[in-house]
Amino acid sequence: MRFIRLVFTGLLMLLLSQASVFAQSESATVAPGTVITMQNWKQYKQFMPDGMANLFAGTYYWKMPPDIRIQIGAPNHFDPPTKFIQDTEKYGGSAKIVQLPNGAHSVTGYVAGLPFPTPADPQKGYKILVNMWYRYTPYLMCGKHGVAIEYDRFHNASPLTFWEVDRKFSFISDIGMPITDPSYPGVDRIQYNQVVSPEQARYTAQIKVYYVDPSKDQDSFAFIPSLRRVLRLSSAARCSPHLGSDAVEDDSREGFNGGIVLWDGTFLHDQDIISLTKSDPHQFGNVYSPQDYYQSGLTFPTPTVGTWEVRPTYVIDAHRLPPFQKGYCYGKEVMWIDKDSYGILWKDQYDPAMKFWKTSMALHLGTPVPGEGFQREGTQFIQLIIDQQNAHYGVVATSDPQGRWFRANSDCKDYEGTDFTNVKRFATPAGLWQVMR
Repeated sequence: MRFIRLVFTGLLMLLLSQASVFAQSESATVAPGTVITMQNWKQYKQFMPDGMANLFAGTYYWKMPPDIRIQIGAPNHFDPPTKFIQDTEKYGGSAKIVQLPNGAHSVTGYVAGLPFPTPADPQKGYKILVNMWYRYTPYLMCGKHGVAIEYDRFHNASPLTFWEVDRKFSFISDIGMPITDPSYPGVDRIQYNQVVSPEQARYTAQIKVYYVDPSKDQDSFAFIPSLRRVLRLSSAARCSPHLGSDAVEDDSREGFNGGIVLWDGTFLHDQDIISLTKSDPHQFGNVYSPQDYYQSGLTFPTPTVGTWEVRPTYVIDAHRLPPFQKGYCYGKEVMWIDKDSYGILWKDQYDPAMKFWKTSMALHLGTPVPGEGFQREGTQFIQLIIDQQNAHYGVVATSDPQGRWFRANSDCKDYEGTDFTNVKRFATPAGLWQVMR
């Protein structure tokens, strides 16, 4: 009898073990057709960044809308441009991490493509951060109808519309373009922003210049319409608000703008999370519509904006190196970085005392890029930046209700009568003098 009981117990344990494995395999993804709500979100918590789970749990001031519905669809696959793949195959592995005399570190030998095609230890987290910095983006992005709205704790809205131009001059992997554009030697890329509304801020413009040598400080210049002057801004003002938003200068560039020299990254773990990758520009640009965005609580996209999907990510702790941490606004930033595109999908930020501060969602939306097909890192995104300590947040979209989304590459030659390929006008500080002409 004792032998029979032992056999029975063994069989029972085996069955329970197999059931557990089956349950784990069943929960290894979120099935297409699933709708995540306030009633069932805990079942899918493992597919959420920490900040998203906090929004569902109501841990801090801002919470998910009570009638939130996140509809899950089948995963989409986006092939990088052929030229980017070829450059990665040709130059991948040539990039090297070097230590600088001042305690910082940098990367040498990078040419084009992905610097570290298979990031691994040592310094795996930092390699992922570098890949994110040099990920594929079109050599030229332009837009006339960007929308940004800031909300206070009472949900009073402060809207802003803007132009944006982002142009690469080095490390280019687009068909028909050289790796280095000779029209702006020594420059990696520029970013240009110009306010269109409200009227009191109209014509305010800023240009940021990033250099090929990553150890060289970024330059920033602003045109102040009330002064009719161009001012050079301090390169050390990394924690100042970007165009008056909840994002600071180091938060722009679709999630991270701090460079790679003063920073380090610690790899934490892999995680599959839910994100949105496709949307109609008429929907995701319609931020005031209750049909497309929840208007009670957070301005969060409704199912009409698009179905979400499960995306594999690297999770890293990005932080300034110790010699450069004193006086900086963030103690650390936990980033969820898409394994395919290397775009930041989500970011949780902590203050210098390591107290939770902000959470940011970046939905990178696929779009056609001339000559490169449909690209994940094209020109479109929805960004939500939530300041939980100060109880305000902002939302940014690269389209408007008319569906006038951002464009890329040759489509920027004539955007509603404006030639955004004009290097002098939209890529140099001298061009800021022409803002009001």
